[in-house]
Amino acid sequence: MNKTILIVGCGMSQIPTFNAAKTLGVNTVGVDFNPDACAVKMADIFEQCDIKNEKGVLAIARKHKVDGIVVPGTDFPVTGAYVSEQMGFPTTPLKVAKLCSSKIKQKEFLRREGFLVPESYEITDTADLYHLEFPLVLKPDDNMAARGTKKLYYTSNAYNEINDARSFSRTEKVLAEKFEEGMELSVDSLVYDGEVFVFAVADRHFALDPYLIEVGHTMPSVLNQEIQREVITIFTNAVKALGITYGSAKGDLKISDKGIMILEIANRISGGVLSGWTVPMATGVFPHEDLIRIHLGEKPFFRKATTKLFSAERNFLSIPGTLKQIQRFNMNSASANFVHFHAEVGDDLRFPYNNANRVGSAVAIGVTGAGARRTAQDVVNDTLFRLEPNNDITEEWIHGLDKDFQMFYTIKKENDWYGIDFAEALEKVFIATERKYSDIKNDEGFWKYFYKGGIQGGAYYIDTYIND
Repeated sequence: MNKTILIVGCGMSQIPTFNAAKTLGVNTVGVDFNPDACAVKMADIFEQCDIKNEKGVLAIARKHKVDGIVVPGTDFPVTGAYVSEQMGFPTTPLKVAKLCSSKIKQKEFLRREGFLVPESYEITDTADLYHLEFPLVLKPDDNMAARGTKKLYYTSNAYNEINDARSFSRTEKVLAEKFEEGMELSVDSLVYDGEVFVFAVADRHFALDPYLIEVGHTMPSVLNQEIQREVITIFTNAVKALGITYGSAKGDLKISDKGIMILEIANRISGGVLSGWTVPMATGVFPHEDLIRIHLGEKPFFRKATTKLFSAERNFLSIPGTLKQIQRFNMNSASANFVHFHAEVGDDLRFPYNNANRVGSAVAIGVTGAGARRTAQDVVNDTLFRLEPNNDITEEWIHGLDKDFQMFYTIKKENDWYGIDFAEALEKVFIATERKYSDIKNDEGFWKYFYKGGIQGGAYYIDTYIND
């Protein structure tokens, strides 16, 4: 296939697309604002450009006379549709890409078309919140990875929360959505000439309330086939109603007591590791190859699963600080099929206010879902992101920021964000620092750092105040 495709974005989510292009013998032009992005070196040609800059990306496409453009794993389908329309490539219409980029407009559209979606409103101030029952979720109109997204239980401090959500929105609009209890799913698909091919239905796992942080996913879903078929039917009908005709579509759906709800549908293939790692590991299907075919005007193969395994992803999280060392306790990482760290020694790590702040993934496969989940979780549990001592970022967080967050509470909360109990977490601090209980038992400072920051907080305190 002697063709060239322009890949928008050169981050981790685009690695599978670059790999697929290489497999197919397709030349690649990579575009990203960050010249140090992890997939830059995979591109045959790299051009630095803000991927929101539609005219700038178009100029690059024309300069290199590409045969197609793909925007995988990131919410800028408008760039892809704009360039495709200008250059005559097969594409979902630009107006549809814009509709799919606005949570507010999309929900209004889906509601009018008769789909079940959560009750929601565009809001400008706290008075607008009274239209909805609590708890509710604030979301920026046009962002991904849960940036600026937070659950609210009452109006206290809502003004600041609205402004925070607005700061993550290019349109400066904010959506307030009634929070619905229920199991949440990711549905991933490819679309060719209006035909929708669903290649994944995965269960999503969340933690860190009130932040809606996905700490992993498992596929295939534990739901029975009848419910999954209904989910796929609803998703497929919504994709067609929206007018997505070429490329890909990724949906977040929820099994609620009211029925199967659509939370949102993005005009892209999934980011993170779902489409690029957990799907191929579980099914043997590499959807990014068909994704390239579609955007080059070729007919996709839409291959069905060749293997039927379970795959599970679990995410690494960190309290704020500067990464000093990635330390392992039991070396269980060898049992995972894929481990990726988004951070290197010397990088500043952030609290996981959104999914973009997670610091890595572990993916495992197995003949049972429980086995795959357990293996992936064991790898995460056995990994410590050791922080630099005497660090202002960590100190500020321990003493000031996120006052409501504590990794442990006496009696009330005896497990950390990975599910590690108090006693095991304390043991891991001693293993990591080569200290013992008698060194810290009467040290009030240690207990403050440990209760607030768990294993990381305890190790940081010892490194800073005891080992000096």
